[in-house]
Amino acid sequence: MCALLGNALDNAMEAAANAQDKRVEIRVRADRGMLMLRVENSFEDAPTEKRGMFATMKENAEAHGFGIRGMHEIAARYGGTLDTKVIGNRFELVACLMFQVPSESET
Repeated sequence: MCALLGNALDNAMEAAANAQDKRVEIRVRADRGMLMLRVENSFEDAPTEKRGMFATMKENAEAHGFGIRGMHEIAARYGGTLDTKVIGNRFELVACLMFQVPSESET
């Protein structure tokens, strides 16, 4: 889960750094056995989709661009989902992951 959060924040901060309106918003909520993460950021150049996923904007594209695919795999591993979309000049990533609350005997 830390890899998903770290990658989402790294991508958001990198994109927002090049935008006029440098903004990254993060919301995390745990409720009813689910962890919900929403990361929204501004960007200067709109990301492009490649095979249903957003392509990397980094110079060495061959060595990058596995992050969102990896985040999808992490979400699936935790019985959850990960959705991304572009809304105007903002990118939004929403992940919902299932987690098991420890029983009293495990705490």
